[in-house]
Amino acid sequence: MAKSNICPYCGASLLKNATHCEHCLHEIESVAKQRHEDTIKGLRKDRRAMKKTLPKKIVALFSHKIAIVITALVVIVLVGVLVAFISAKLHNTSEDNTEEKWLKTLEEYYANEQYKELTEYVDENYIYGYKFDKYTQVADAYYYYMKIAEMWDYYCNEMGPEADKDSRIGIMYWVLYYGIRGMHAAEDGYTDKGLLGNETLLKEIYADIKIFMLDKFPVTEEKISEMLALESLEEEDLYPYSDAVVTELGCR
Repeated sequence: MAKSNICPYCGASLLKNATHCEHCLHEIESVAKQRHEDTIKGLRKDRRAMKKTLPKKIVALFSHKIAIVITALVVIVLVGVLVAFISAKLHNTSEDNTEEKWLKTLEEYYANEQYKELTEYVDENYIYGYKFDKYTQVADAYYYYMKIAEMWDYYCNEMGPEADKDSRIGIMYWVLYYGIRGMHAAEDGYTDKGLLGNETLLKEIYADIKIFMLDKFPVTEEKISEMLALESLEEEDLYPYSDAVVTELGCR
């Protein structure tokens, strides 16, 4: 066993780098101090090394995790886009099929002059849009044509002789309202800039409504023109005409 140095306290030989004397147990300060300094230097060296390597390890760790997160997000986005695309494609296909069915059915009604059925079909399916204008213009005008006949029938056959004048004026308002609205709808259709091939039919509906009004109750072409020129068809706007018609008709 190699020995060196002498204990300054008892003179015994010391082992190399011993921090305590084996005989008197005194601490050898010079050796202990050197070992302490070496330990401190080692710790500082480790700390410097850690400062250099730890951030890289952390960055590498987080970069890996971030890469996983980003990849997951990209996958989620791509899946979402794909699902949205497929859904839109299916929706558009379904919508196209529905619209083709509507067009076919409407054309059949139109060709067979089944305007009541055409009007009801448009209403039941909430059909609108430029591609259906040929049919919806007819439906708009014909709807009012049907309503004026319906309200006139109610006035003549459902209201008893006991109905007071105000009640009759109230019903007559709707008769006139539907007539004027129907003529407006027909005229808007056949004067539209886009020629759809329904102009002749719309003119016929316009004429039929006008003839109905002239034939069924006491109004003149002049009065009809006045009502067509009104900016509003509210009850107060049509009241003078409703009142005049009911007054002349009496309890009929």
